[in-house]
Amino acid sequence: MATTLNIAADRAGSRGPIPRWPAVILLIHLALLVALKTSRGIEGELLWISHISLAIAAAGYLLRSTQLLAIAFVAIAALHTTWMLDFAVGMTTGSFPVGMAMYLPRADAWTWLATSHHAYLTPMLAVALWRRDVPVMRTFVLVVVLYTYLVIVSRLVIDPVFNVNRAHHVFLHWDHHFARNANALPTIRFIPGLIAVVATLFFAPSALALRLLTTGCGFFRRSEKSPIPVGR
Repeated sequence: MATTLNIAADRAGSRGPIPRWPAVILLIHLALLVALKTSRGIEGELLWISHISLAIAAAGYLLRSTQLLAIAFVAIAALHTTWMLDFAVGMTTGSFPVGMAMYLPRADAWTWLATSHHAYLTPMLAVALWRRDVPVMRTFVLVVVLYTYLVIVSRLVIDPVFNVNRAHHVFLHWDHHFARNANALPTIRFIPGLIAVVATLFFAPSALALRLLTTGCGFFRRSEKSPIPVGR
């Protein structure tokens, strides 16, 4: 019976407690972001979902909460991956196809340091969530609710010039009919459309990636056999 329970625990993804030490790194990074944005009078940018997810991830490690870590992962995995691709292409060719990282060529060292979480946070969370039991669909819904809240607050409170969470317009540098038509929409249609597009293009793929992480990318469970009760 004990052998059966041990095998079942392994299949469930039991890996012991989540380490707390990554919270120290994330809290230091978060403190740097707060200091930088506040000193430059752009503290409204702290409401970017990327920055909020950094705080959620820090809390997740500190509280050893797989749910909080999963929320942070689904919120930023696809977004940060897109940011990294935009960064790589832009720094190589001088043209940023998505426009997410186009601020970096003119940025100072402090901004480069502050924005470095785009490179390390997703892999860090992926390692922590590997083969742990997480309610993927609930996490996806919670992330959509979080983004909806942040978009509404950004639209109501933050200056449109900062365009936090794309709450006021999509990328203005896109000379494309989709961007022009989207930006011309009234608020009552723009906000739901924005949330639906971001949820579909970014949060849904991140949720799928989370599902693969929780199952060991599917490889381990396919090779596992059902436990044989001891004594049969």
